[in-house]
Amino acid sequence: MQSPMLPRTLLLTLSCLSCLAIACSDANGVELARASESELTSTESSAISCYEYLRRGGDSSHHAVAMSEITPNDDWTLDEETADQAVRVVLKRHAACDVDEEELTPARCGVAVGETLCKVEARSGYFLVVKDYVDTLNVIFNRWD
Repeated sequence: MQSPMLPRTLLLTLSCLSCLAIACSDANGVELARASESELTSTESSAISCYEYLRRGGDSSHHAVAMSEITPNDDWTLDEETADQAVRVVLKRHAACDVDEEELTPARCGVAVGETLCKVEARSGYFLVVKDYVDTLNVIFNRWD
């Protein structure tokens, strides 16, 4: 007599790896799959608009851009040109985003609590860009209210 087939339950956990990739593991911690942010957004391309991609279901969202994804200035500091490039990288990650349609304003940068902060306005909302202490630019999108 065979034992009845019981459905197997698989516990999956998703973890953010520096917000540049997502890993999927089983209950024993064995990695089952991994995808970079660009792979995730490119598979979503046909399903969601650029605006939905930028918002990620909320009023604002975080996008990480490695300095190696842009052409940094000589000292790898955050300036207007670097901020403009970072925002363009975020937009180019999704097939539905058209940089020209977003009508980006040139970045404006200033210092707040000892850190350089840049703002780029767009048709859909605005982006705030700040650099961490290593090599990542944190790009935060906020929709217009």
